[in-house]
Amino acid sequence: MAFVEEAARDLILRLKPKTHFSFKFQSLIQDEVIRREKEVQNYPLIICDRSVIDAIVYCRALGLEKGAKKLHRKVLDWLPTYTKFFLLDIADIPLEKDNVRTDRIKFREKAHILFLEFLEKEKLPYKLIKGTKDERLKKILEEIRID
Repeated sequence: MAFVEEAARDLILRLKPKTHFSFKFQSLIQDEVIRREKEVQNYPLIICDRSVIDAIVYCRALGLEKGAKKLHRKVLDWLPTYTKFFLLDIADIPLEKDNVRTDRIKFREKAHILFLEFLEKEKLPYKLIKGTKDERLKKILEEIRID
């Protein structure tokens, strides 16, 4: 099994961009996600903290529709490599801001809705995970059958 760490956080901390809420930076994040996932593609089970759709959804949430379409086209062949997405419900866990995660609640809510819309529209297999952190972990482990 392989675990792919969140690329966005690493890039923000390393590159310290003026803003990570731009098409250019979201495209860079998406490229890094693909690079990391390709590195472990021969493992029988790969768990990714984030995915290539994050950059698409964030661009849409920012009103960067042209950029979102470009990012979507760029990964059309990559999307089928995912077996299942776990979308964590934002309702049960409060947003913890830090020097990287500076999103506002309204943006977080909008992005969550757009994630659901994207997964449905693209007919991607997903499960919405709710509950406490322990309950979420238990549900995910049951889904992927890891004890």
